[in-house]
Amino acid sequence: MPVLRCVTAALLAALLTLVSGCGGGGNDPDIGAGPIGGSSVNGVVTDPPIAGALVKLVDRTGAALSAVRSSGADGSFSLPHSAGSLEGARVIASGGHDARTGYSFQELTLMAPVRDGSIVVTPLSTLVVQEMLDRSLSLDQARNEVARRFGLDADSVLDDPATSAKLQSVSLQLTRLAATLRAEGDAFARIARALRELGGNVVLAAVILSNDGSLSQTTRDQLSRIIDDLGRLALIDVNGTADSVIDEANRLAIIRGLIGYVSEQLQWLPADEVARANFFALADALWQANGRRGVPSDGVQIANMARYVIERYQLDLASLSDPDFTLPAGLSSDPAVAELARSR
Repeated sequence: MPVLRCVTAALLAALLTLVSGCGGGGNDPDIGAGPIGGSSVNGVVTDPPIAGALVKLVDRTGAALSAVRSSGADGSFSLPHSAGSLEGARVIASGGHDARTGYSFQELTLMAPVRDGSIVVTPLSTLVVQEMLDRSLSLDQARNEVARRFGLDADSVLDDPATSAKLQSVSLQLTRLAATLRAEGDAFARIARALRELGGNVVLAAVILSNDGSLSQTTRDQLSRIIDDLGRLALIDVNGTADSVIDEANRLAIIRGLIGYVSEQLQWLPADEVARANFFALADALWQANGRRGVPSDGVQIANMARYVIERYQLDLASLSDPDFTLPAGLSSDPAVAELARSR
């Protein structure tokens, strides 16, 4: 920790001068890849898919080139425009909800440069644009820099995270951190600056930001609480598929949320290996009942799910220490669990 405090002091001046990349100004660098033919820009907002995001096309100065459209259930969007050239243009997506992980993007803004083909708006594409805005880098320079930082292939940085387990892992870590910073504004600008100094280590970025005196104490406390969550996300095996990364991240979120609820609200923790194994089985049953989807580990949804299970199935947590404990019949397929998970 003394080392980290030294790093914090060294970075504090930089962290206090963060700038926003959500709007754009007259001095913004060239973010697009040049003129694009056709009369609409099409793409997807995803981390996995983010539905209900407000999406628009803007030019290099931040002036609107299209009407605002809402992304579909699959995150897709189409932005008709009449611009003769889209040189320097970017797509901006604000808000929305990721039904698969359960995370809301309220008060968060994602960005992506306009280039040939379908546009994929993700946390990683947002960092690429942020590098271009903050440092006046070209698209190729910014893409290479972000790729180097995370150990990714530069050609894949602007791809859909669903195509790569490593991309998906990094994307989920960035979203977890950004969600915790949402109340401060300019979440991804803050993240970009922190990561720029730390070589892409999202966990260490959370540590540094948790000591940033320019943030509210509430946000700093929340950042301290998610450091372990981010560490566990970073340890998910990326040798499989992007789907397997999402599944495990969702499972971990429910485990972490459930243990947080029973420890803070009921003053209970598994006391032995038997209790731990039964507790994990209980959390896995909730995960299955929710269709293997996730919920924010610190959200109201997990609290509602936990209360429901304890009351509906008359569950005595002390019984988890019994080697003969069995899960309540029907819990893993109880539709009420998924309904509670969708509550916001």
